[in-house]
Amino acid sequence: MKLKPTKRHDSVEFKLEAVQQVVLHHQRVIDIARSLAVDASTLRKWIRQ
Repeated sequence: MKLKPTKRHDSVEFKLEAVQQVVLHHQRVIDIARSLAVDASTLRKWIRQ
């Protein structure tokens, strides 16, 4: 029996910090996403929100 991957629930603080690293510190989305182990498209979605 295969286990379903569990859905990640990141805190608001975690998301805000990730967005700030991109927006305020002018770092690349892909670099921040990799360092935080999140998908780049997820980080882009957080930025749009």
